[in-house]
Amino acid sequence: MDKREEMRTCKICGAECVEREGKLVCPQCEYAGEFFAEKPFDVFITYRESENNDDLYEVSDIHLQLFRQKYHVFFAPISLRDKNPVQQKQVIFYALKTAKVMLVYGTNAEDIEALLDADEVQLHREKMKKREKQKGTLLLLYKKIQPLDLPEATSELPCFCYGSVDFYPRLFSYLQSFSELTKEEIRTSDAPEIIAPKPIAFTPLTAAKREEQKAFTPIHVHTYQTKNVPATCITQGYTLHYCECGHDYKTNYTPLVDHRYSLSTRVLASCNAEGQDIYVCSVCGETNTQYLPKAEHVFGEWIVQKYPTCDEEGTQARQCVSCGAIETMPIPAEGHTYGEWIWQRNPTCTEEGEEARQCTKCGDVDRRSTPPTGHKLGKWKRSKSNRREDERRCENCDYVETRPSKIGETERKKKLAVPFLLLTFLFAALGGLFWYLFYGNGYCANGYLTLGAAVLALICISVSVDGFRATGKFGGFKNGMSIIMILALCGMIIGNAVITLDSKKAVYKEGFLLEEGESGYTVVSASKFGDEFSVPESSKGKDVVALGDEAFSSCKKLTRVTIPVTVRKIGKEIFGDGTGTVQVLYQGTTEDWDAIDKDARWSTDAVVVCTDGELTYAPVTD
Repeated sequence: MDKREEMRTCKICGAECVEREGKLVCPQCEYAGEFFAEKPFDVFITYRESENNDDLYEVSDIHLQLFRQKYHVFFAPISLRDKNPVQQKQVIFYALKTAKVMLVYGTNAEDIEALLDADEVQLHREKMKKREKQKGTLLLLYKKIQPLDLPEATSELPCFCYGSVDFYPRLFSYLQSFSELTKEEIRTSDAPEIIAPKPIAFTPLTAAKREEQKAFTPIHVHTYQTKNVPATCITQGYTLHYCECGHDYKTNYTPLVDHRYSLSTRVLASCNAEGQDIYVCSVCGETNTQYLPKAEHVFGEWIVQKYPTCDEEGTQARQCVSCGAIETMPIPAEGHTYGEWIWQRNPTCTEEGEEARQCTKCGDVDRRSTPPTGHKLGKWKRSKSNRREDERRCENCDYVETRPSKIGETERKKKLAVPFLLLTFLFAALGGLFWYLFYGNGYCANGYLTLGAAVLALICISVSVDGFRATGKFGGFKNGMSIIMILALCGMIIGNAVITLDSKKAVYKEGFLLEEGESGYTVVSASKFGDEFSVPESSKGKDVVALGDEAFSSCKKLTRVTIPVTVRKIGKEIFGDGTGTVQVLYQGTTEDWDAIDKDARWSTDAVVVCTDGELTYAPVTD
């Protein structure tokens, strides 16, 4: 190649340069021949930038150690420092072209896979295939990853673990094995720095030179055609761009595809060994073996080896007709077959009995004991030898049981049973009557009579029940309180019946006994407890229209009563004797109060407070 042809070839990417504004410029890498004057690189370091600066520090340490070993290393943070974008692009292309060894550094599997798929790594691999780079010049430097966790794509690459004790000796020893690497001293300082490139003088073409170059063959312009190469299980797919001149390049890489397996050999399974299906890839010859489960045994019939007895198990066995394997299984014991139980010794009142049965097959005898029957005692009778004791005898033996005599007391209780039962009903009826008088009309001033009648009824119930139990007629009741509750309930029913028959039209509401009339309800009486009362306006949909005679006569502590406007009549002496001044709060006006039909005989002083004034009443008895 003459000097003219050499000038037209780009020193970075090898493409043909074109003339632009009097300068030869590479259309692919924008390289201007007069600018670039860089020494060829020995090592190209690539890594993946991330937020973690530890990777940058570690790669910088590798660059420093290689620099001290006098290698010319491309390291982007330093090699591209103080370069404009065009100059950075030129340096990168030149480093990819001239670097003999490429180092890929990663700290996790994802970063390593991304770096191996990067354009610069793929370009270095293509140059190794074309033998433009020596085989084995693509190295993987990793950290914090187990070797077995590395991607499969790194299986063919030399790998060195950064951080191991012998990392740098091994790396330097491996780099020295390449004869193309030159170790010329660039500088003497320890800290690496970028040496500024020296510009090359470029002389513009003269008119005579331009005329002379017209005789040259015109510059070839590539006309690319495309071809899609599908991926296989060993190579990636890509789009090939090729020119008729022989120049080509690849883009649009696609990942590897699965193997195309087909069944090659089948080994049938047996009783003792698994079967195999061997599949072979039709593309790369990779084999994949799938194991088949063992076949089941083909057993014959069961043969009894030992017959079972009543107590011991038997055994049986069968044999596989294919492999001769023997399988055994126990036969459960048959168990005894016993006859009926036969008495050997009858039980008595105090001693156990015994009975036995015998197996009809082996003669084994099974025995068991029976509990004593216990004494069968008769009725209590007065002892002939001691009149103060009662006795009862066992019907089966001579056993005698004694106790202090209770027969005389029992006879006495029998005599008292009927009279006290009659007294029970009498006091229960009196209690119901007192209850009616006290709670019904309010005329009973003292409720102790009701309490006394109830106590006497309970005493009579206890005596009568005890007497009936002594006769044996109520022997089924184990607890006399059951009968007490029943009789007490009868007394309550009688009392309620009396009240109900007399007060069918009576209503109890808010401490008042109300009696229903044609026009509404009348207050018959109020509870004697309390010092303030409010007469209800209505009950069951009807108004309270009247206060009966002596309605509040039993309320000795009364101080205030509220009367609604629905009341149209007030009886005589509604307040009892001895009651202090009562304040009557009427919910109407004085005109409404005057319109009420009321008796003038009041038993105490009263102050009537209406909504529009007050009225005062003095006690009038005649």
